[in-house]
Amino acid sequence: MTMRGLVLGNSHTACLREAWRVTGAEEAFTLEFLAAHKELMSGLQFADGRAEAGTPELRKTLARLGMATGFELTDYDFFIVTACQVSMFRAAGAARQMMVWPHHDGPQTLVSNPAFVAALADDLCTTTAWQIIEGLSEADAPILLLPQPHPHESVLNADTRFPGFRNAVRGGRADWLAGQFRAACDLAMAGNARVLHQPVKTVSNHICTADSYQAGSIRLSSGNHEHEASDVLHANVQYGTLQLAQIRDALEPGQ
Repeated sequence: MTMRGLVLGNSHTACLREAWRVTGAEEAFTLEFLAAHKELMSGLQFADGRAEAGTPELRKTLARLGMATGFELTDYDFFIVTACQVSMFRAAGAARQMMVWPHHDGPQTLVSNPAFVAALADDLCTTTAWQIIEGLSEADAPILLLPQPHPHESVLNADTRFPGFRNAVRGGRADWLAGQFRAACDLAMAGNARVLHQPVKTVSNHICTADSYQAGSIRLSSGNHEHEASDVLHANVQYGTLQLAQIRDALEPGQ
């Protein structure tokens, strides 16, 4: 019997949806998509084994994108949650407030590595992704989490936006920060969802994404329009193809 999966997320779902459109027919499972821009998915409400778009904005957006506005949890064999605030930006933000030795060199609160990971994990449990995962946990089905792709490597050359990323790379903390983020994701989702971390080959400077995996990224729209060239947040179909491989591997028996 073919396994049926549902992908829930925000605009970062588009790269996986595009990869599925291109090669999905070759897979031994099926995917359906329920996604909306920014944090509109926080309006998804769960009750009595069913999820429904609970706000007019979410219902309108899902309808415009040709997606369902609700579903029965028992209709699916597995779920995938994409991004929805689980991102390296959370780790970069935490590093502005607290830091560990020997990286501590400013006004941040000095903490231990375990304390940093625990605090970041607590923060990840306030995200829309966690809200969705908590709602899905009523279903007896695996849940996979795909964190938001790291920002484009060009943010390291910018003068104003995203200074936390530049500071981490220039200060030799990027590798450490990436490890803390992965550990915090795993800790936050333990027992609730399996985290499929960003594919290693897509990563640049530990906390960014290489250009070849973001150039030509597709918008979450019905017209397959590309993002503007200045976009530094969204991944492309090549990235989505690697995510699809991760999902395939995660669904293998015994994994």
